[in-house]
Amino acid sequence: MANMLKRERGTFPANPDFEMWLVENKGNFALSSVAAVVCEALRVDIKHLRARDKPQWITDARQIYCYMARNLTNASYNEIAMRICRMHPSVISAERNIKDKIAIQDEIIVEKVNIVYSYFRRVEYANA
Repeated sequence: MANMLKRERGTFPANPDFEMWLVENKGNFALSSVAAVVCEALRVDIKHLRARDKPQWITDARQIYCYMARNLTNASYNEIAMRICRMHPSVISAERNIKDKIAIQDEIIVEKVNIVYSYFRRVEYANA
């Protein structure tokens, strides 16, 4: 974590419309659709979100799901946690972790969040 904090901000281009899009779309998605889009975007099977395994690729997908679910649905921490077989403090921690990594421009997480964001935008345009 210390290495991430030493990185200069702005070394990886984050999508400037992302935060506004999150605010505009709060409550427009169901938990199941958020899970489906995150899994499709990150090429993770939905069963991996519920898995007890802790490889980094599963953990990142699970944390991004928690972050997106919290920001795009009206679901509570407990509802999100039950969906992935976790306790609600895990969802709070996951959401905070992704927020922090986006704030310090962690390259891997920002890239993954941007991929998920682009998939959500495709879903929006397909449904319009």
